[in-house]
Amino acid sequence: MSYRETILKLITEDGSTAFLQWLQKQPQILQPEILKTFECMIREIIPQEDLASGLYGDMEKLSRFNYDYEQAVIDEQLADVRLKMAVLARTDVLKKWTEKLLEYVNAER
Repeated sequence: MSYRETILKLITEDGSTAFLQWLQKQPQILQPEILKTFECMIREIIPQEDLASGLYGDMEKLSRFNYDYEQAVIDEQLADVRLKMAVLARTDVLKKWTEKLLEYVNAER
């Protein structure tokens, strides 16, 4: 089932709370795409004249939220990768240090 179908089913059959609960259960990396799909669905449903009036500001806020959230998810994923790289580098340095120490200790015998 596509995101669009799932969103439509959840909102029409179970309500917005069910949609939000489902969204939170999805992997964080997929959530921005789901939110973009939701935003597109809203833009398709709401008449353009309504968007041109009072709802335009709300849609811009939603669009900005989606962008900011996506950037936050990307930043978090990048930080996670950087942390893993730092841990691997530290492990490599400790391994080399240990090897040199063992060479020194064995040479002293």
